[in-house]
Amino acid sequence: LNVIGCVTEPSSGWMALNGETVFDERWLRSDLRRLRLEKIGFIFQTHNLLPFLTGAENVIEVMEIAGASSADARARAEALLEYLKVAHRSHALPAQLSGGEAQRVAIARALANRPKIILADEPTAPLDSERAGIVMDLLRQIAIEQGAAIRLHVSGPVALFAQHGPDEFNMRFLRGTSAVEPVASTEFAPDHEHDESVTSVGLTAPGDLNEGRLQAWLGTLLQEKGVDIFRSKGVLSIAGEPRRYVFQGVHMLMDGTYGAPWGTDERRSTLVFIGRDLNREALEQGFAACRA
Repeated sequence: LNVIGCVTEPSSGWMALNGETVFDERWLRSDLRRLRLEKIGFIFQTHNLLPFLTGAENVIEVMEIAGASSADARARAEALLEYLKVAHRSHALPAQLSGGEAQRVAIARALANRPKIILADEPTAPLDSERAGIVMDLLRQIAIEQGAAIRLHVSGPVALFAQHGPDEFNMRFLRGTSAVEPVASTEFAPDHEHDESVTSVGLTAPGDLNEGRLQAWLGTLLQEKGVDIFRSKGVLSIAGEPRRYVFQGVHMLMDGTYGAPWGTDERRSTLVFIGRDLNREALEQGFAACRA
């Protein structure tokens, strides 16, 4: 996502965006910030709204930076927020919004400059299942109504690889306006799925976690099992903190950020580890010991 979003420089090769070659062994654009602003919309795991601006102002800001007039920016912001059914909260600050409302404002911000591509990095991670479903339904609706598509101007065979099944986002294949069927399709599975030593362990703890005990446990876990943990992610409730803590890790690199406020939602922590020879009982005991 960082490479596609023109944030991280590719190690080699070339990359084109909307017909423009932007990288060919080096960046061909001198101002990548302008490129991202005008052509790429980002939807993050957490909303990343500016806390001192209202919902509407967060959407207006990106359009004014891109050169739109205040009147045009305000009109489009109002239309987008209405479309996403959050216009009634347009004057609220991010801290006053629910998790689902804040993420819908973030989606409006991503759509504001009519980007050619939208990158969504697990946009429902900090939300509960109900609000996550609402956001995903909105993204599917936007994809259908706004005609989100991959256009290929090439002849001959084309192979498309996706991380999710085509039925998950209503994918259709068209030649012009006529539907076509792939000549072949295959569901691939990573090698480790066939390795019985690789498993996933899901952990849940009601209430809050003690931050100090959590850090100590994760530190010990990395020292003892770090090389065997391939992926970790979760949403945690830290004692004394009103916001969700969105946690993720790849191998021995772990990071996190604060997301939407818990509000009236039941506070709980969920954590998932994927790795080799994971001891479920030990992980459950260690996680439980972190409770406040």
